[in-house]
Amino acid sequence: QLSRKQMQQLAAAMDATALGRERIVQREVRKLWTQLAYVGAARALLADQTSWVEQLRQSARARYASGEGRQLDVLQAGLDAAMLREQQLDLDRDDAMYRSQLSFWLGADEAARAQPSGISPRAELEPLATLEARLGEHPAQLDYMRRIDAARTAADVARELRKPAWMLDVSYGFRQDVPDGMSRPDMLSAMVTVGLPLFRGDRQDRAVSAARLEVQGLDARHDDHDREMRAMLVEAWNTADRTSELERFYETDLLPLAEQSVTAALLGWRSNRAMFDEVVMARRLTLETRMKHLRLAADRA
Repeated sequence: QLSRKQMQQLAAAMDATALGRERIVQREVRKLWTQLAYVGAARALLADQTSWVEQLRQSARARYASGEGRQLDVLQAGLDAAMLREQQLDLDRDDAMYRSQLSFWLGADEAARAQPSGISPRAELEPLATLEARLGEHPAQLDYMRRIDAARTAADVARELRKPAWMLDVSYGFRQDVPDGMSRPDMLSAMVTVGLPLFRGDRQDRAVSAARLEVQGLDARHDDHDREMRAMLVEAWNTADRTSELERFYETDLLPLAEQSVTAALLGWRSNRAMFDEVVMARRLTLETRMKHLRLAADRA
């Protein structure tokens, strides 16, 4: 009975291990999917910026041709367009890298067809105390607990082996009559077997000691793993909380200010009260701000 119980506990530990592996796969696929979504969104930002720079470049050429602008303005717009092309090539490289990594989990065909629709929206974080209370349900924790239960059962089995083993065997034999017609009585037999564990101070005691040490070792490793997971949870929760706060700051302050600076620089340039490079710099800073905000959203997701 104890051996069957131990086998069931070990099977439960294997189920927890399999569930933990499944969650690791889901986490890795989600991370790569989010990175591909970031690349797609960043490409859209660069395409918008490239279109804007091209329009500005045409305007600079027209002003230079009419004698109102400078050749430096035309060159500045061309440099900005080249820098955008460099960023696009970097994103192409990242896209190929993430798809290659994703193919390990999904296969090459599925990874090539993957088209993430966008980065998941920001959601309210659950309280840290709630997540800590659920930490015991993590598959890695369940795996340890089931293996500890199995080790304790193994210790019980080892202790049981030290005790005398009793066995009672009762059998009933039906006997046929002899050929001359004489009947023979049936036979009932009983046998009692007693197994006496000899030299208990040697083999049995070593087995009990080994099982007890196994339990103690698993308990110690479980405690270390529990502390490590709780520390990782606190770190991840604080990072996610601060990232969400920073993301909101970009949305309420930095992005609106960047857009306003571009508008002001354009108005100044068109009225000859600002230099062309001020417009380019303002727009470039706006792009950088939007890209950083996008990066924050991807990290948070």
